[in-house]
Amino acid sequence: MNLNQYLLDLLQKKRKNYATWRIVRDAIPMNHLKSHGLAKSSSLKAVREAIEPHLSKDLIFFEGRRTLYLGLNLSIDQVIFNKLHQKNHLSSKQLQNQLPYKNTDFIAGLNKLLKEQKVTCELHPKTHVPKLFIPKQNPEKWDKRDCGSDEALFQAAFHTVGKGRQFVRIHEIRDFLNWSKDRFNKTLESLKSALVIQLQGGDPKLLSKEELEKSYTDTKGRLRIIVNWIGNG
Repeated sequence: MNLNQYLLDLLQKKRKNYATWRIVRDAIPMNHLKSHGLAKSSSLKAVREAIEPHLSKDLIFFEGRRTLYLGLNLSIDQVIFNKLHQKNHLSSKQLQNQLPYKNTDFIAGLNKLLKEQKVTCELHPKTHVPKLFIPKQNPEKWDKRDCGSDEALFQAAFHTVGKGRQFVRIHEIRDFLNWSKDRFNKTLESLKSALVIQLQGGDPKLLSKEELEKSYTDTKGRLRIIVNWIGNG
């Protein structure tokens, strides 16, 4: 496994969109460090400079409020949206405290969601503090007849099954939709081509034989286990 895939799998196992660079650096195995002329004692800066040119577009470094992070190449508004999927009715300050972004970046991402009406707010009846939430057109329980295209159905299923997670196993979505194999794979490939999702590998030992069969094998014969939603919505 190359270093780029190792880092993607590391974030997936932690069920995180990002992690501090120090935590990530400390988790990199010696064989990967040695292949880049590094050692466990190498500085954070040296390790970053050595591996950054070899990272795919799926991963980025970014400066947070307090330190440097390595994370998935996602827009800030998408991360905020996914966080509210996990827990609705937070104040903007409560939400910001759960995310690593600088104040100006966080406010810009949140304002984008508010402008697009993907997120709205209401006043708490006692404290009068504005609370953020995802409107009811994005509930966990949804009517398949209201979603329209197969791509929209897939998106609704992703958020319903994932409950705010950025990574969802393909077999879980396949089971939820209960489509024919051809219909499911065609929709999956359509979303991938539109750069709305990314497909990732993972440890096949964690899945049963049936779950592996319900995963996805791409045109190059590579097993894909995880869907990562990177588009807005």
